[in-house]
Amino acid sequence: ETGRPRRVGVSSFGISGTNAHVILEQPPRNGHLAAPAGSPAPLAAPPVVPWVISGRSEEALRAQAVRLRDHLAAE
Repeated sequence: ETGRPRRVGVSSFGISGTNAHVILEQPPRNGHLAAPAGSPAPLAAPPVVPWVISGRSEEALRAQAVRLRDHLAAE
């Protein structure tokens, strides 16, 4: 134990070009999310959520960023 939550990144690369990536983090041990035995634990919003975008070129990456910005503005 280091006093900090453990994190790990997992990537999966498919033959067809489909890629999947996830970041896992150890839950807090200070009892903040603890629930009584037998009851479901409450869900807590993560403090930071990454918005990952990608593109095959700088132009494609910028276009993805614009689409994400427009989507967020509309929602």
